[in-house]
Amino acid sequence: MKVALLDPGGFTPDYDAALASALASAGGDVDLIAAPSPWFGWPRPEGYRLELAFARALAGAPAALARWRPLRRMLRALSFPGDWRRLDRRFQRRPPDVVHLQWSLAPRFERAWLARWRRRGSAIVVTVHNPRRRGGDRGPTAASVSLAASSDGALFLSRWAAAEAARTGDPPRRHAVIPHGLGPPPGYSRAEARARLGLPEEIPIVLLAGLLRPYKGIDLLAEAFREVARTLPAARLWLAGRPCPPWRPTARRLAAPELAERLLLETRTLTSEELELRLVASDVVVLPYREASQSGVGSLALACERAVVVARSGGLPELVGEEDATLAVTAGDAPELAGALIRLLGDREGADRIGRRLRSRALERGAGWREVAAAHVDFYGGCLAALRGESA
Repeated sequence: MKVALLDPGGFTPDYDAALASALASAGGDVDLIAAPSPWFGWPRPEGYRLELAFARALAGAPAALARWRPLRRMLRALSFPGDWRRLDRRFQRRPPDVVHLQWSLAPRFERAWLARWRRRGSAIVVTVHNPRRRGGDRGPTAASVSLAASSDGALFLSRWAAAEAARTGDPPRRHAVIPHGLGPPPGYSRAEARARLGLPEEIPIVLLAGLLRPYKGIDLLAEAFREVARTLPAARLWLAGRPCPPWRPTARRLAAPELAERLLLETRTLTSEELELRLVASDVVVLPYREASQSGVGSLALACERAVVVARSGGLPELVGEEDATLAVTAGDAPELAGALIRLLGDREGADRIGRRLRSRALERGAGWREVAAAHVDFYGGCLAALRGESA
């Protein structure tokens, strides 16, 4: 089966690459066609072909300029029509069985090209990462629900996202929920990770990592951690990732004396390897998001066998499952969040057991990349069969 994975914005290199590699391992003939990312490098292809065919001017721009949002948007807009015309000529020469769009920049424009390829016999699949824009999120929207409705099939990473899409838009022809895949656990221990980072082994650490956005509830976490610090004075709060506007109000909260002396703060973009190292080095990973469809960082934390505390927001509770309901706290409730963190940080061996259990249960639910790839292949096959039956 020939599969063309498209990420026109280059938004999720690690996820796209892991999926492409898993599909190739399952026997797929996979092209990953994406854009350069000014923030994240693309992993070396394993079993698939990678072409950065969108917004190619970004690849030659200095990083500081490429990260300037107005310039990035202008370059994408100027190159977008030509990029899709070149892609169309490519698909004429080598038609894919499936065109799988991961992210959408301009649904109205993209819909015409997807419909064109569908008429030629390619099944169109769209992943809806986020069925609605998150509050305070200025980033690009995910492939829209309306675009998914006109495709042969829509994929969701959480049951909540599928239900939300059904509530807010027309249903797609077919849909399925396939979780974010889990890779193998890292080959080093927390003690080794902390040694590499120069952190003492004896201090309890709770980590929030990834893009530091307003909707992720960092202000709530700061409030909760004051209570954590009163109960467990040795505990540390670790924030690691690139801050996104508006950051100054959060920075002022973090500068409070009772937090500042217990805060590990890294305000920069982390590589995949750096993120994994920090996940392994932590005791607990926390996702106190006000809004969320799912969380790639949460899935990475499960892969690293970390205990995870999530807000009951969107699809986040699906990460920990009903069996570990005490790990899901009411969204926006700082005292409840503090209580959950205190329980875990006060029993680090118990937190480690929970982390191992979370990974094991996620794998039982089919979250290994091999199972995720098999589920994609089955879904692609159903979409193709329906399209060919419709055309017959």
